[in-house]
Amino acid sequence: MTTATAAENPVSVNAFNIRTAAQIVDKLPSTNQMKAVLNHIIMKGSISQLEADELYRVKRLTSRVTELKKLGVSIVAEMRRDNTGKRYARYFIAS
Repeated sequence: MTTATAAENPVSVNAFNIRTAAQIVDKLPSTNQMKAVLNHIIMKGSISQLEADELYRVKRLTSRVTELKKLGVSIVAEMRRDNTGKRYARYFIAS
């Protein structure tokens, strides 16, 4: 279990995985929550449940991540703790 700030990204992003993810994004409908989540990860580097809910109204981020994995996107989760000590997952594209 690590404690890290949201700005830190311990997972190096592989250009091949980004390219693969971008190709999958192009195939998803524009209103699709998976597309919003994947675009966010590509553009910002990672996403948490709080961000997904606030920005895209995605209530079940883990389900969207699982669906993206089934489509071939290599996504990993890292457990973190916020300032109050509460645990949460931050999702990255795997290297």
